[in-house]
Amino acid sequence: MKLLYLFELKMLYNKIKREVENMPITIDVKKSGMYKDGLLEGQRKGLIEGKRQGLIEGIEAVL
Repeated sequence: MKLLYLFELKMLYNKIKREVENMPITIDVKKSGMYKDGLLEGQRKGLIEGKRQGLIEGIEAVL
């Protein structure tokens, strides 16, 4: 009897595996921690560059 249960479980496993393999996987990268870290780093670098460029333009205007 246990052997029959194992056989049915194996059949179920294969069916589930096929279904999972055929499912489209959708991932919202905007919810990813790595994405958020990269976004914050990019924003920080953009602010620094913007301030640097603003200082250069301000100095050039005075000269």
